[in-house]
Amino acid sequence: MGRERFDVFDKSADVVGSLGMAGPFILLAWLLAIAVFGGYRRNVFGVGTDEYKRVMNASLVTASLVGVGCYLARFSLSRGFFFLAFVIGIPALLIGRLVLRRALHSARRHGALQQRVLIAGSQAHVDEIAVVLRREPWLGYNVIGALTPTVDLSEETSTGIPVLGNTDEATSIARHAGADVIFFASGALGSGNQMRKAIWDLEHQEVQVVVAPSVTDISSDRIRVRPVGGLPLMHIDPPTGIDASRWGKRLFDVLGSALLLLVFAPLMLVISLQVKRHDGGPILFKQTRIGKDGREFPCFKFRTMVTDAERCSPACTPSTAMRSACSR
Repeated sequence: MGRERFDVFDKSADVVGSLGMAGPFILLAWLLAIAVFGGYRRNVFGVGTDEYKRVMNASLVTASLVGVGCYLARFSLSRGFFFLAFVIGIPALLIGRLVLRRALHSARRHGALQQRVLIAGSQAHVDEIAVVLRREPWLGYNVIGALTPTVDLSEETSTGIPVLGNTDEATSIARHAGADVIFFASGALGSGNQMRKAIWDLEHQEVQVVVAPSVTDISSDRIRVRPVGGLPLMHIDPPTGIDASRWGKRLFDVLGSALLLLVFAPLMLVISLQVKRHDGGPILFKQTRIGKDGREFPCFKFRTMVTDAERCSPACTPSTAMRSACSR
């Protein structure tokens, strides 16, 4: 019985033919999917893993739609073309994004592609954010000044950032200073209505607004922003390292115990035979112990005393118990 040959790069529909007919449509659909998933948004480009997630999800959706569409339309798309386009194209696209990000970070470290930044808030919070931005030059944020509340009459902060005005003048100062981004820190504005009005005014000036809460040096994996009733709430999840270490310790305990049981199995077999040969009683002794959080658990060990020795009177000495078995 002959064997059928399965070719990934089939001959019935060659790669070149698929490239000329379906290639432009697939490319257009791919670019459109990335745009719909937000892969070209400025706020996700160059920082974090969200950019890669969006591109990956858009690419998988495109591949799925192409496969289903070709099946429904009965279009003979080359498997080789599909393989080259998605199985190789998706990793190549992600690697290209990574290379472009590295080039962007390098340019920012050398002073190019910078964004002019104003930080609004109390002096302590302004300095706190400025320290982080200066520590990470690859972000491309160039702090040009600070905006403080009206009660603060200082000309500069403790770290030397010039105070350009008050927080309630953010729109006019941003326009005159040529700011690209404004960070609103704690103490910037007194109420949510003032913040909302400031955001509306700054949007007309094409100034990006960033709200910086008083939370620093926390992993992004632990931060979740969930809007509730129009109020964005920031949730800080427990450290994943604690769960990882606990599961790692549990895995080590289970594997280590299994290995020790396997190694000492011959010795435990000999001990079991000796205990059974001595008086014919049970080999193991069961006792209840107190474990973690006060929970009880059964504990088993080799019996070294007479049967039912735990029922003996407290006045009985070990020698007495060994000489005469207690009544059952």
